[in-house]
Amino acid sequence: MAVELGFFQKEGVVVERICCPGGTGEMTAKLIDGSLDVAIALTEGLVAGIAKGHDAYKMIGTYVKSPL
Repeated sequence: MAVELGFFQKEGVVVERICCPGGTGEMTAKLIDGSLDVAIALTEGLVAGIAKGHDAYKMIGTYVKSPL
């Protein structure tokens, strides 16, 4: 919605939304190879990658307060 309302453009920030049908695995791979800067992904997938030693990304927050 912020993209559509021009909030990022107003601040001079270029935002491109990229669909990742491969889910969290695809997003973490893109974060690691640098083709993605920010992702909203499943916590367990991110934790698994961090546990394997990937340091290309960090978890900075949560989207939901309760387990699924």
